[in-house]
Amino acid sequence: MASNFEHSESGNWNVAESWSTLMIFKPFNDASKYLTMAKRGCNDIEEEFIFDEKTKIQTRLSSIKWARDKIEEGIINSMFAVNTGDLVVVKKLLDELRDLEIKKEGQEKSPIEMIEKRYQDRDKYNVKVDEEMFIIIYNCLKRIFEEVMFPLNRSDLIFMYKERFDKDQFKKNVIERFTEGD
Repeated sequence: MASNFEHSESGNWNVAESWSTLMIFKPFNDASKYLTMAKRGCNDIEEEFIFDEKTKIQTRLSSIKWARDKIEEGIINSMFAVNTGDLVVVKKLLDELRDLEIKKEGQEKSPIEMIEKRYQDRDKYNVKVDEEMFIIIYNCLKRIFEEVMFPLNRSDLIFMYKERFDKDQFKKNVIERFTEGD
């Protein structure tokens, strides 16, 4: 029964790969998808032909907020593993990201809320996208998304650095050491 199971040498479960996939990769993957939806108003070309303009507008407005949230989530979940030298850069990007949701003194809305414009058309309210403000916020999110990847990669959170092993060079070195008496 239970005696047939092997015990871990450390006594702990190692869930690093699963944790990294769910807590770091997934939020950034979702953010990428939401940035596409924010730009296009849909997820793919089929939806572009199916969705009406009202739906595309609502998708763009919601997706840009979701993209911001997911980028923030990915950064927060990876902060503990970022190299000390890159931590200042990552924190600066996180602060910049958070500033998009903060209402400045004298403003009714935060920068990300300024994308949505409401107007009255007879007896109902309609919503449209302030394209000028949208482009500013969208480009800011894209830049933060792109810039944060460099410190994450340097911290081995994306691609792990592995030294290449050249078997021929290794063999040559062994022969040299053997013949030279090292």
